[in-house]
Amino acid sequence: MNKKHYGMLLPALILLIGCSSNKNEGITTEQESIAKSSSEILQKEEDLPEEKEEREIVEVDTIESEVEKEEKTIASSEESTETETNEIKEINDLLVRYIEENQGFALGTLDGDGNPTDNGTPDDFFAPWLIIRSIEYTGSDIQANVTADFVSFTTQEKDSLASSIQNAVGVFTSDFSLHVYVYNGENALGHSKLLDSRSYTWY
Repeated sequence: MNKKHYGMLLPALILLIGCSSNKNEGITTEQESIAKSSSEILQKEEDLPEEKEEREIVEVDTIESEVEKEEKTIASSEESTETETNEIKEINDLLVRYIEENQGFALGTLDGDGNPTDNGTPDDFFAPWLIIRSIEYTGSDIQANVTADFVSFTTQEKDSLASSIQNAVGVFTSDFSLHVYVYNGENALGHSKLLDSRSYTWY
């Protein structure tokens, strides 16, 4: 091979070596990038169980907190209902004694201090209470049960007795505006008007 041919091959060889070198460098760089990415992925995969566990713990704590809050709300509601029921019962027990006392004054079987007496004087002021069988405070209104004699009362007498019943309940509940419903057994005889509990409708 003559010198002319060597002169032509040398630049080509240098170019080929350079390309090969650049190619290897590119592969090396690419491999390093892939390795780095793989390392990061593996690290993330290693972290995932821990992160998942932390999330599960937070979720469980949140659920337990909500359940505990709901249980406290239910307990508080039940306690409030029980307290209200006891208060209503106490008021109705007082009303039973109140009726008995007023009937005792009406018949003259109780003296002015509420003590039993054999020679008392009947008090006509309390006479209307003799037709009252029961008064029940429901927590929102008043249910009064009377004898059939109530039907023969005048409108004014009915109004007066209904008002007296409301006042009696008001003494124990501090609410003098409760609506009253009057019955003879299962038969409705009248009630407070919707917009004015101190005005009445009689049948």
